[in-house]
Amino acid sequence: MKQKWLISAACFLSAHAFADGLLNNPVVNGQKVITLSAGPAWYSSGSTQTVTLQPDVLKTYIGDSETRVLGTAEIFFGIQCLLTNQIYSQFGIAAAYAGNAKLRGDVLEDGDPNFNNFVYRYQLNHGRVGLKGKLLGDFGYWVTPYLSGSVAVAFNHSFDWSLTPKIFEEVPAPPFASNTTTAFAYTVGAGLQAPLNKHWQLGLGYEFADLGKSQLGAAIGQSVNDRFKETHLYTHQLQFSATYLL
Repeated sequence: MKQKWLISAACFLSAHAFADGLLNNPVVNGQKVITLSAGPAWYSSGSTQTVTLQPDVLKTYIGDSETRVLGTAEIFFGIQCLLTNQIYSQFGIAAAYAGNAKLRGDVLEDGDPNFNNFVYRYQLNHGRVGLKGKLLGDFGYWVTPYLSGSVAVAFNHSFDWSLTPKIFEEVPAPPFASNTTTAFAYTVGAGLQAPLNKHWQLGLGYEFADLGKSQLGAAIGQSVNDRFKETHLYTHQLQFSATYLL
């Protein structure tokens, strides 16, 4: 019994010594920061839009609301700045990439629900470069809470459009062309970071992102300057991160 108490006490003291060692690493003003982040992000596209292909031909596209998942990754280069004795910031440049989002829905011929004869599918991938900031609180605990936000220029590539008939008699219209759209994107997030030593920290957080506008190109033979587009694509990401302090 005494041996168990000694082992428990040793573990307790070791844990506190480990935590104290981490907490004694002071925040250095002007220190450079590199953070790698990755994780799954959930999205859905339930938008409805009508596109005019010819002066007398229009189609209504109804996106499904099914939630899907894609992979995301980001690299951040920044500088650390002390704001108060407990609050500090990290500000710098971030570049991010999101894997192929698969979007689909129904097509109504002439906008008529009685002629719901096709399913559309296409893919979208996203990259962005912009400014990112983090606000962190050193309150004397082992973990450090943070808030984050970014604004960026996004490059959204829409591609691989296809129409699948629901009945074999139907013949699909020519596909929309692939297209890359430059757009505004932003993120907001929150999470926790924990130091491993004076250089390395691990983090776990949530990040909401608006990937911005995307648009497909014109279909073959389309005479009206109207495009299939998404004004926004929102994602909710579980973010795992590793930070290195230079």
